[in-house]
Amino acid sequence: NLAANMPGFRGQILVFLDISDPANPKEAGRWWEYGQKEDEPAPATPISYHGPAIIDGNTAYVGYSNEVLILDISDITHPKEISHLTMWPPFRGGIPVHDVLWIPDKKVLYAHSESTAGDNPQSASCDEPFFLSGLVDVKDITKPRLMSLFPTPIPPKDAPYRDFCGKGG
Repeated sequence: NLAANMPGFRGQILVFLDISDPANPKEAGRWWEYGQKEDEPAPATPISYHGPAIIDGNTAYVGYSNEVLILDISDITHPKEISHLTMWPPFRGGIPVHDVLWIPDKKVLYAHSESTAGDNPQSASCDEPFFLSGLVDVKDITKPRLMSLFPTPIPPKDAPYRDFCGKGG
């Protein structure tokens, strides 16, 4: 799976590739949020997929712009939404849900935002809205729920910066 700019769409969408013949990859399926297709009304806030999707059997776990998305991919040519958990609001910083990490033995996803402010300490992520760094319970894939948030990290006392915003990178 990959994030792709496709003709007729706004922003990147999720595309599944068949690479059974590596010399000739072929599109196997695609997913997009309503409003990304050019003939659909544009959303108030741009939507773009960054990925990757995490695949477990016939289920894809996806961080997709403003939400955690769970897809049924048993028919890869027509992925179907099982459920989603909207994260914006309140998590608006940069890309609200950049991607997820599957923790299979716990049936939990780690979901996080990505800053888009850059490395300039004067405009770093500490000036952006609240970021997501948390765990999503997916024991029942039809009802994902945010179960915890990670605290803002604090640098070691001997670090040459007061916070990670001042560090950059």
